[in-house]
Amino acid sequence: MKKLIIIILIAAIVVGFGFLIKDKLFSRFLEIEKGVSDLLKETERKVFLPSPLVLEQDSPDSFLSKDEIIKITNVQRQKYGLAPLKENSRLDSSAEAKTEDLFLNQYFEHESPTGIDVSDLAQKAGYEFIILGENLAMGNFKDDEALVQAWMASPGHRENILNSSFTEIGVSVLKGEFQGKTTWIAVQHFALPLSACVSASESIKTTIEANEKEILRIEEILNSMKDNLNTRKDVREYNSLVLQHNNLVDKNKDLIEEYNRQVGIFNQCLTEAIQESN
Repeated sequence: MKKLIIIILIAAIVVGFGFLIKDKLFSRFLEIEKGVSDLLKETERKVFLPSPLVLEQDSPDSFLSKDEIIKITNVQRQKYGLAPLKENSRLDSSAEAKTEDLFLNQYFEHESPTGIDVSDLAQKAGYEFIILGENLAMGNFKDDEALVQAWMASPGHRENILNSSFTEIGVSVLKGEFQGKTTWIAVQHFALPLSACVSASESIKTTIEANEKEILRIEEILNSMKDNLNTRKDVREYNSLVLQHNNLVDKNKDLIEEYNRQVGIFNQCLTEAIQESN
């Protein structure tokens, strides 16, 4: 009987220690997850919005092209030793949504009368970003070269075009009626996508959460067994579950450490990207 008591006592101590480690580790895992969520919310507000550009003198033969605007924008970047921007179809969609809304609701601002801005449009288009910029222009510009040159002559718009942090672009041009006048509106959306920073492994996260559920399930069984250890068989089954529990805790410890390491790299990448964009 004494041996049985000793075995039970050792098992209880071991599983209790496993409970303590598990609770601290998973609590830290949840804190890390919340930290990532908070940081992402912060970065989603990082946008560059120079005052909209309006052309005072019109050209009667004005014609604008999305493809040409992207091409000429990249020519300007290359003049300053910057990498060309890659066209992104989702940014094209968000820019198109902006031009349509400007004509539909007859306003010319970065924020719509209902409070929708470029970050809302990008998210609606399914585009996740770290930093974002928007250039707006209205007027019957002679051609695409004249439009881009007008943006380059404006400090805020020029900064967006030459921002080394941006890697992708979307453009929309549309001709329509604005306050009784036929005119062109052009929109550029610039971005550094969230994918530029490698996220922590979703598969590791899923495994950690699945392991935690299994650990809790085993703990419930152990708690129901501990007051009814009447035979050696009961003790063997209890100790076997204790071993299974603690092995799973150790496995999750390693996974959480690796996940937290990846989160640290992701957070550092986000922070550096924001700092470099200032």
